[in-house]
Amino acid sequence: FGSSVRCRWCQPAAAACCAMVRFLTALVAGVLAGSPYADGWNTNIDWIRLNSIPEATKSDGKAGKLRPVMAVIHAGWCHACAELKMQVSKNQNIEYMSKDFIMVNCPAGSEHEPKKDKWGTKFEPDGAYYPRIIFLTHKGNRLPVMNPDKDEEDQHQFFYNHPDQVEQAMTNALAAFRKSDDYKASMAEKGEL
Repeated sequence: FGSSVRCRWCQPAAAACCAMVRFLTALVAGVLAGSPYADGWNTNIDWIRLNSIPEATKSDGKAGKLRPVMAVIHAGWCHACAELKMQVSKNQNIEYMSKDFIMVNCPAGSEHEPKKDKWGTKFEPDGAYYPRIIFLTHKGNRLPVMNPDKDEEDQHQFFYNHPDQVEQAMTNALAAFRKSDDYKASMAEKGEL
């Protein structure tokens, strides 16, 4: 908005009104400048969509990095998802730890939700419910990481409802990833094992 733009609704206070419009435009642009795929899950996290996993792992490989995948599968109508989203969006530990992961946002009911016909049970190891978080190696194999408050006898082992559970699972996923055959093989190929 240059000085030649005049507000026709508030001629006497045109300068103040136009300054407010410039401020609000900058504010909205700043808020929207974060990750375009955050969908409210923390715009400071570099979220991608499901179909971008191969490209992200390839890019990591070229940069000499290996990161596991963390896929958050959620639904807009789900109250537990909304609660977790609100908590994750404010959690600085998850934001910091996310740099060690390829973060995938998978909203249910969209083309970004993993479908059984394409992915098998990789994203639904114990059923389709929301929210669930699944960890994969960079080669797409599921890591044996579940909600730390659950055990193998529990139903919905990949359901998370508190950020502390997510943080602990992220820590567990990094440890499991570094012990995985996929990681070891990739490191051996690079001559770093």
